[in-house]
Amino acid sequence: DVVEAATKSFTSGKFNGYGTSFGIKSAREALAKRYSKNNKVALTEDDVVVTSGGCSGALDITLRTLAEPGQNILIPIPGFSIYKTVMSGSRIVAKGYKLLPERSWEIDLDDLEAQIDEKTKAIIVNDPSNPCGSVFSRKHKEAILEVALKHRLPIVSDEVYSDTVFPGTTYTPFSSISDHVPIIACDSLGKRYLVPGWRTGWIILYDRHDILKKEFYPGLLNMTRVHLGPAGPVQAAIPEILDKISSSLFDSVTEKLKRHAEVCYSVFSQCLGLSPIMPQGSMYMMIGIDTKILEFEDDVDFCTRLFGEYSVRCLPGKCFQYKNYFRIVIAASEESLLEACKRIKEFCAKHERK
Repeated sequence: DVVEAATKSFTSGKFNGYGTSFGIKSAREALAKRYSKNNKVALTEDDVVVTSGGCSGALDITLRTLAEPGQNILIPIPGFSIYKTVMSGSRIVAKGYKLLPERSWEIDLDDLEAQIDEKTKAIIVNDPSNPCGSVFSRKHKEAILEVALKHRLPIVSDEVYSDTVFPGTTYTPFSSISDHVPIIACDSLGKRYLVPGWRTGWIILYDRHDILKKEFYPGLLNMTRVHLGPAGPVQAAIPEILDKISSSLFDSVTEKLKRHAEVCYSVFSQCLGLSPIMPQGSMYMMIGIDTKILEFEDDVDFCTRLFGEYSVRCLPGKCFQYKNYFRIVIAASEESLLEACKRIKEFCAKHERK
């Protein structure tokens, strides 16, 4: 049990002092062992950095280490808002590349390549995706790697939902198929083990040819001294959590999420003016809004009025830089989701353009 493992490390009294800023040795060793096994690569604790702030904290120090003010990093559109937030604070330019809703949110590879210039330092790929719920095929990831290799760019792989992949869908880590492109994978304890409040994340460096070792790795260690690492007892619990928590935890969660997604997709497919896109992972779904059919100005107007009239809260696509879509979270109970879907369906019928 996750809580039991943490309780042991807290009550032991052994981890109440300061630890190294980049993570205690036992946690880094356990993570290196787990990811070596999962991705069929040989990692050591020196390839792992444990961070405070969860996966967001891992992304924060990764992106600020990779680029200087005025340089740019490519981000997905629609995409998680933290990327742009982190970079804007350091005057790093976030350049968006398009995802294609008609292709289950695959990357528009032509657009991706068109965004690359002499100031581009990395490509962020979020798979499985927040907000889209997409899971890329191996073939698509190989095509992304070809672009990165051509332009000699590392990939920052946001893998926080890598264990939240629906049954029947195969997840392929970049690290398992990249021979030459360095992969900087960011992940966390929170989403995987359903304890997001613990705010403990990590960075895994897959750098087969030591491309990042000279400048990026020392810079990353320096950046950890700003955050000073997560709580010692939580880090100390990581080896036991990784060793003892059964994969059945993930199986039961992903089976439930898939069922919830199917329920929501079925209802929204029958809603006037809505176009849902079925996810394959994570805990989100994006739904398109046809403003020619429904009497709303845009996604913000839709979500604002939906909450005011029917007490259903959704995030507008604007939060992810994507107009006329909205995102729902499918992690609520099935009963709650059905009620929310019912209200959204009534809301759409009420606001048909006459």
